[in-house]
Amino acid sequence: PGPQPNFTTQAVSLENAPPPISGGTLTIAPDGHTAVAADPDRDRIYVVDIPSRTVKFDIELAKGAEPGRLAVDAHDVAHVALRGTGALVSLNLKTGAKTERAICAAPRGVVFDSKIDSLHVACAEGTLATISLKDGTLKQLGLDADIRDVCVGKDRLFVSHFRSAQISVISRTGDIVCRTRT
Repeated sequence: PGPQPNFTTQAVSLENAPPPISGGTLTIAPDGHTAVAADPDRDRIYVVDIPSRTVKFDIELAKGAEPGRLAVDAHDVAHVALRGTGALVSLNLKTGAKTERAICAAPRGVVFDSKIDSLHVACAEGTLATISLKDGTLKQLGLDADIRDVCVGKDRLFVSHFRSAQISVISRTGDIVCRTRT
């Protein structure tokens, strides 16, 4: 069944080990021809024009930033959670301009909410942060620790809890509607 790996008996250690494998690091912009990829191993974000197969922007981040989940809003801006620095980086997909904003200690999931023109960021320490894209205001809702991702439904938000395998259902007004086990 093909060539087999040749393992040596000597262990190898890296001075700076790569971050754990995570998902959600690739998305396609609403235009259908722009891909945005976060590379946590190299602390970089790539913006690619799919039809021409060219890298439009190669964005270098601070060492240890560990870019993760990302979302693209209706204004052609990609927002990427930086797991290692507690920030959210926003990239203009037309110009490549980059801005960073501190969000929480451990941002994990991020989603664009077109109904209210805002971003929701799930923070592992138990905070759901909502950022208005109109005026930049930040609202925070305290939940149980270890939340991982957030998803927008028709009139509710769904927030996943990693270790407890729960989903918190939250109304648009910030009330916890229910919690379910998956």
